[in-house]
Order: sequence, then C-alpha cells, then structure tokens
Amino acid sequence: MAKRKRGIITRLRTIFASSESKQNIKAQRILTDWEAVYKDLQAHPLTQAKVINEQILATTNETIKRFDRKLSGFDDRIVKLEQRRIKVIRNAQEVPLEYLDSASKPNSSKKKGAKSGKETPTQIVNRVIADPHMNDHEKEMIKRIQEHKELDAQSLAEQFHISRSNASLKLNKLHDWGFLSKRMVDKTVFYRIKDSELA
Repeated sequence: MAKRKRGIITRLRTIFASSESKQNIKAQRILTDWEAVYKDLQAHPLTQAKVINEQILATTNETIKRFDRKLSGFDDRIVKLEQRRIKVIRNAQEVPLEYLDSASKPNSSKKKGAKSGKETPTQIVNRVIADPHMNDHEKEMIKRIQEHKELDAQSLAEQFHISRSNASLKLNKLHDWGFLSKRMVDKTVFYRIKDSELA
C-alpha cells in the first residue's frame, strides 16, 4: 500500500508539475519571442535614428541652456559699457561730447562758418585710413574703390578673397557711415567714394 501511495503521489506531482512546467515553457517561448522582436527593433535603422535624434536633442537643449546662461550676463555688461562711454559715434568718427556742446554754442559758429567746406573724396579716404576704429579690410576697400572709382560687391569680394555677402556687408556699413555713395545698375549695386557736391 505504501508503494501505491508513493505511485499516486509521484503521478500527481508529474501531473501538477507538467502544467507548471508547460506554463514555464510557454512563458520562456514568449520571452524569447519578445527578445527576438526587441533585437530586430534595435537593429532597425529607424530605431537607431530615433535613439540618435534623442541624444542630439538632449545635447542641443543642454547647449542652448548653456548659451542662455552666458547671454543673460551680456545685457548687464553692455549697459555698463554704454554708461562708461563718453563719446558719440557720428558718421564713423568718435566725436567727444565737449565738441558737440561747443558746436551748439553761438561763438563756435564763426569757426564753423570758416571751415564749412565740403569734404572731397580724397579727404574722406584719408579720414577713413586715419580712423583707428576702422579695420584693415575696410581701409583697403576704401583705397581700392578710390583707385577704381567705382566697384560692386562681387568684384571687391574676388579681390579680397572673401564671400560676396561679406563684401556687401562691409560696403553697406561704409555707406551707412557716410563714406560711400551707391547706385544701382540693373541688379548690381556700385559703390564709390561719397562726393559731397553730388550728394
């Protein structure tokens, strides 16, 4: 009878164990299927692109935050620099405030009347060359324009081995400061030394 009990117990164990083992085997198959799908997804180019894009987004956001922190201090620094500045930029020359005050007084008008002659192109070139705030490129551009009488941004860019847009930017800056005059022919803008009598 003891043998019979043992046999029944072992059979019951195998029956119950088999259902548990079947469930374990089924779970293992499901897990291996999911692992295969996961590996396929990881190997897929779009998934890799998504991971790369997420990393790029994270680094870009961090860089933008870093720039924002740096730029936030610039406003204060610019205000301090503007407060320290005691000169006014006028027509690309730095004119002391005392000169502007004396020019508004009536007894300075006699001096001004004697010296009210218009600037010639040569005087403009000499003033630009002597100006310490002008960089060497701008000084050379003024000299070239004086040599050729009139130039456009493309030819100036070729002479200085810079981009046309950079040459155009510098020429427009010189025009805004009152050193150059410009005229348009079709779609090309030509720059020349400003002649006071023509302006």
